[in-house]
Amino acid sequence: MTQSIRQEECIESFNRCFGLATVHVGTLRDLGLEVIYDVEDSRKVLITNLPYERPAEAAAEKLVGDVAKTARVIVTCNHKRS
Repeated sequence: MTQSIRQEECIESFNRCFGLATVHVGTLRDLGLEVIYDVEDSRKVLITNLPYERPAEAAAEKLVGDVAKTARVIVTCNHKRS
């Protein structure tokens, strides 16, 4: 299976997609985040203690920003409505 097919499968598995990015698990763990395999879908991992979108606390906002800085965007998508 080629990488572009894997990327397309990943994008199509969600109702909405703005893009596909990669992050290094070691970097996430260095930031104090817990990364585990998704037991329902072995193709994915879960970041269990990442703050939700638009966190209210300054420390959480910084953490989200640090994660975003390390992400590498590999595909951008048009927004798809569910």
